[in-house]
Amino acid sequence: MPGAIRAVADRLAAQGINLHVERGLALPHSHVISFRTLGEMADGCEGGSVSSGTAGAGLYAESFFDLKSNYFNPKESSAYHYIIFSHYAGCDTADHCSYDGHPGQCALGVNGCGTVKVGSTGTSEINGNNFIVHSEP
Repeated sequence: MPGAIRAVADRLAAQGINLHVERGLALPHSHVISFRTLGEMADGCEGGSVSSGTAGAGLYAESFFDLKSNYFNPKESSAYHYIIFSHYAGCDTADHCSYDGHPGQCALGVNGCGTVKVGSTGTSEINGNNFIVHSEP
């Protein structure tokens, strides 16, 4: 993980942004972290869902927003950016991340999985303060 943090710090530094890491609490391990809520997750996107019993804290897939609300101090949200390092951001395989005959890419508005490609290095909100960094398992 130190290499992943260094890579993020270097990319931000190239944009004139200094990264100051404040170590938080250890989060329950999940294979995929998504910017979708637990209720929106699907086995065909994130590889886990509430209906199949595979989405939630410590399960196959988890919502970034649920982790943020449970583990980060809301009083600091206007002053901080939140990064979660995960094995996969959004989807992990072409089978879990495909639409309209295009395996390996979910498309917002088509199946609601987000705009994440298999093998991406991460994803973030546009004009937001939340990031998911994909680091190999």
